[in-house]
Amino acid sequence: MVGMDIVSVILTPFFVLAVTYTVAPPSPSRLAILLKCLPIVCLCGLVIAVTLGSATHTQLIQRYNTAVIVGLALSGIGDAALVYVDDQGFFILGLLFFALAHLSYIYAFGWKPVNIPLLFPCFILACIGYSLVYQGLAEHNLVFLGGLYTVLLMFIGWRALARARLSESRWTWTQLAAPLGALFFCFSDATLAMNKFYKPIPYSQTIVMSTYYAGQLGIALSVLGHDSKM
Repeated sequence: MVGMDIVSVILTPFFVLAVTYTVAPPSPSRLAILLKCLPIVCLCGLVIAVTLGSATHTQLIQRYNTAVIVGLALSGIGDAALVYVDDQGFFILGLLFFALAHLSYIYAFGWKPVNIPLLFPCFILACIGYSLVYQGLAEHNLVFLGGLYTVLLMFIGWRALARARLSESRWTWTQLAAPLGALFFCFSDATLAMNKFYKPIPYSQTIVMSTYYAGQLGIALSVLGHDSKM
C-alpha cells in the first residue's frame, strides 16, 4: 500500500496549482498551458504511485488503474487545447481528447452492475442540457460533436453512479470518490457548454475549473481502495 505521507506529498502541489489556475488563470500562453496541466500531472503521479505500490495486482485493478491513468493523460492534452477555448480549431481538438478521456473512464467503471433504471434520469438530464445548447452548437457547426459528447457525459454519469452500490452492507469512501468525481466532471463540462453556447454564466471560469479539478481528483482517489468486484 502507498503511505498517506506519499499521497500528501503528491496532493499538496496539486491543490496549490489547481487553486492558482482556478483563481488567477494567466492569459492564453505556454505558461497557461503549463499551469493548467500540472495539477493533472500530479494526479497521474498519484495513480502511478498507487499502482506500483499496491500489494494486490489483480487484472481488474490493473485495468481500472491503467484506464484512469490514460483518462488523466488524455484530459491533460484536452486541457492544453482548451486554453485557447475561443479558437474553434483548438476547441474541437480539446473536445475530441476529452471525449477519449471519457471513454477511458467509462471503460474503467465497467458495466457491472448494469442498473438500467439509473440510465433514465441520466438520459433525461442529457436531453435537457442538449436542448438548451443546441442553437449555439448549430451556430458553430458542432451539432454532431456536441451531441456525441453529451451522450458520453450521460454514459460516464450512469456508469459511475451504478458503480457506487451504496445499498451494500459494507462500503467505503473510495466507492463514492469515482461517482462524485464523475458528477463534478459532468457539471464542469455542462457549465462550460452553457456559458459558451447558451448564455454567459457569472464566474464561469471559477465554476468550471474548480469542479473540473474536483472531478479529476475524485476519479484519481478512487484507485486508493476501489472495489475490485467491478
